[in-house]
Amino acid sequence: MWLVIDEAHNFCPSGKNTLSKEILVRWAKEGRQPGLSLLVASQQPAAIDPEILTQCGIRVVHRITSLDDTRAIGALSQDYLRDGLQVQIKQLTGPGRTLVIDDERESVVSAQVRPRQSLHGGGSA
Repeated sequence: MWLVIDEAHNFCPSGKNTLSKEILVRWAKEGRQPGLSLLVASQQPAAIDPEILTQCGIRVVHRITSLDDTRAIGALSQDYLRDGLQVQIKQLTGPGRTLVIDDERESVVSAQVRPRQSLHGGGSA
């Protein structure tokens, strides 16, 4: 089972308590064994509780420019990231460019996300 949370910084914020935070941290730490997976998405990684971030085995990182967000992602860097994650993030140019970081395989792969083909549903009348 996958639990997908967009704007995750609202549900498991760094330095604050919410009704959902305790169970999400537990899910992230203990959920793999019974087959539970957690996917969190945010444009503000620094605003997500570090207990959640450190449990992420695969990260998809687009270009970020905020120093706090860059530091939060950089703090997750593993030994196999030779040049450091911050340097690789700065090298991402153009829309849809991303890094896929896989701690199990100890790999970093640059990828291109294709443009959305469906209509945007958030337009105003």
